[in-house]
Amino acid sequence: LISASRRMSADPDPHWDIKLATFGVAFLGCFLVSLLTRLASDAAGVDVPLHIRGLAVSGLHAIVVVSTATLTFLRGDGDIGVGGEEPLLGSALGREYISGLQGEGVGAVPKHFVLNAQETGRGSMSAEAPERALFELYYPPFEAAVGAGAVAVMCAHNRVNGTHACGSPSVLQRDLKSRLAFRGWVMSDWWAVHATSAAVAGVDQDMPGNDGFFDLEQLQQLQQLQQLQQ
Repeated sequence: LISASRRMSADPDPHWDIKLATFGVAFLGCFLVSLLTRLASDAAGVDVPLHIRGLAVSGLHAIVVVSTATLTFLRGDGDIGVGGEEPLLGSALGREYISGLQGEGVGAVPKHFVLNAQETGRGSMSAEAPERALFELYYPPFEAAVGAGAVAVMCAHNRVNGTHACGSPSVLQRDLKSRLAFRGWVMSDWWAVHATSAAVAGVDQDMPGNDGFFDLEQLQQLQQLQQLQQ
C-alpha cells in the first residue's frame, strides 16, 4: 500500500491518497480479524464458518471467491477483493482459506490467472511481465493454491505479454499445468474466451458457455484441424 501510494503521488485526483489510506486501514482490520478468527477457530477445533458448510449440504460443489492475484496498482473495483502487493501474504491466506473451504466439501477456484491488475479495458489491455517477475511475484499465490489442492483456477480477461490469458499456451499449459503442476481444470472468467483454440491452449471450461466457442461442432472442427496439422 505504501509503494502504491508513492506511485500515485503525482495523480491529479487528490482523493486517491484518502481512498488508499481508508483501504489500508480496512484491509489491516480485516487481516487482524481473520487472524484472530483463525486462532480462535484452531483453539475450538472449528475451521470453516457454518454458512460454508451449508453450501456443501445444499449441493454447491465449487465457489469462485478465492482471489489470490498479486496487485501492484489499486484502481479497479474488482481488485478490492485481492490480497495486495505481497505474494507471501497472498500465499499464506489463500492456502489456509482453500484448505478450510475444501475441507467442508466445497471446491475452491482461485482467480485471476494472471496479471489481472485493473478493470479498465481489462478485456483488451496487455499486462507485460518477464518470466522472472511472474515466478517471483505473481505466480507464488497460485502455486500455494495448487499445493493446497484447489480444484480449479480461473484465467483472466486481460492479455499477458500480448496474448489473452484465457488462450495463452505459455501461461496455461506451460506455466500453470506443467511448471506449477496444476492437476485441476481451468475455468475462464465470464466471456474471457475469444476463440475455440483456447481449448487446446489450456482452458477446460468456457464460462458462462453461451458464446459458442466451446460448442460441440466448434470443438470437433478444432480437433479435425489439429489432426491435419499433425
